[in-house]
Amino acid sequence: MGRMVTGALGGLLAGVMVDEVIRAGRRNGFINYTSVEQQEQALGRALAIDRRLGPATAKRYAHTNWLTATTVAGALYGVLQRRRHPAHPLLAGGVYGLMLYAGRYMRPASRPGVAREAAPELPAVVVERVGLHALFGMMVAVIAGGLSPRPLAPRPLPPRSLAPPQYQRDARDAYRRIRG
Repeated sequence: MGRMVTGALGGLLAGVMVDEVIRAGRRNGFINYTSVEQQEQALGRALAIDRRLGPATAKRYAHTNWLTATTVAGALYGVLQRRRHPAHPLLAGGVYGLMLYAGRYMRPASRPGVAREAAPELPAVVVERVGLHALFGMMVAVIAGGLSPRPLAPRPLPPRSLAPPQYQRDARDAYRRIRG
């Protein structure tokens, strides 16, 4: 599988898991934020799905929208992912999740006619969203990293010379003179 496919699968699975974390947090009173409810409201305002097709259909559309967004975000992680990560997947995924949050919620200003000005959010909501985005990014990185193919063995180190450094420099200089 390619990196984009493994990222998309990681995004889908991470979206399902984050959705379950949000549901459990809401049941226990720890989380007030739900992306699916937010999307239901947006779809209700934009398309009036809840009035035309009913609230159950609006919930299905919103959940499908949520899982599609997480799959696309995972695929984007797969595209941005390098063959060799310089950082641990949890660190790279956490940074990616924070970048997703910044791209989604921290717009410098609304563009006229494109988006309405958002009301200032409570600090608790900001902390929840930042934490959930970072959790999502870490889950995507771990799942996509586990699904991606790995080389069977690391590349061997180049052989080191046992000659003293002065002899190595002389040999290098002689080789350069011969090669031109």
